[in-house]
Amino acid sequence: MRHRRKPRRRRCQNRSRRLGTGVLSDRLSRRNEAVADITSSWGKEQNVIGPVLGIPFQYKFKAVKETPGPDGKLERREVEETAIGNAYFLPQALKIDGDAQTQTLHRGIYAAAVFRAQVTLSGKFAPPDFGSLKIDMEDVQWKDAFVTIAINDLRGTREGLVLD
Repeated sequence: MRHRRKPRRRRCQNRSRRLGTGVLSDRLSRRNEAVADITSSWGKEQNVIGPVLGIPFQYKFKAVKETPGPDGKLERREVEETAIGNAYFLPQALKIDGDAQTQTLHRGIYAAAVFRAQVTLSGKFAPPDFGSLKIDMEDVQWKDAFVTIAINDLRGTREGLVLD
């Protein structure tokens, strides 16, 4: 009885398959480097978050302070301290308008899509309800209120950001 050997071709196919996977992996890595190079001067993917209205308020709390007593031992006493917090409110209505133009840039055999966009956000805020937050109106610091809009990569902004 003779034992059959596996054909050598199969070993070569496996070796070729491994080489093909290595070439594919190398090409994919080079493509990712080329795309990163192209997009680095444009900024990364953009996310715009907001607007969010922030209004500072003052609040009091009790804290325990330790101070050395006349006999050198630490004495604990309760004191009332004041701090500033912020209450945040989302707009009651939000409108987002945008106009985007895409462009394809190349590095060697690789290409990446980039875009330019003009985006306008507008919103209306309802009068903030501090009563539901248990904040007294005399503690609200209206003069220091602010609006926050977050953009994850400012390198992608070519023109100034305007808040009306």
